[in-house]
Amino acid sequence: MKQPNRKRKLNMDSKERLDQDGRLEQAEEEKKPKDSTTALSHVPSAAAQGAWSWEWYLKEQKAVAAPVELFSKDQSFPEHENGFQIGMRLEGIDPRHPSVFCVLSVAEVCGYRLRLHFDGYL
Repeated sequence: MKQPNRKRKLNMDSKERLDQDGRLEQAEEEKKPKDSTTALSHVPSAAAQGAWSWEWYLKEQKAVAAPVELFSKDQSFPEHENGFQIGMRLEGIDPRHPSVFCVLSVAEVCGYRLRLHFDGYL
């Protein structure tokens, strides 16, 4: 015995409608690609304005910077360069094996920061 051909009732969203052939058609705004960059196209980026600015970023995000008093002195950057020079040697701990001590060479000095080279590292 053959089942009768039943049509399902479609629940249509307010943005959807049936076209002349009875096919479901999307509204015009649904057909447009959803691209997040188009929504923010009216906001100029920091790169377009030149160098990045902390003040401009805070203004753009409508945020307030944390007061300097919240940061202790030991959290700030050192005010003077360190005394290390390229080629100096020192002893350090292997970060992958904390029980192993290695000889390190100063490869680069950049202000208060150092780039170290593990001598004889396998």
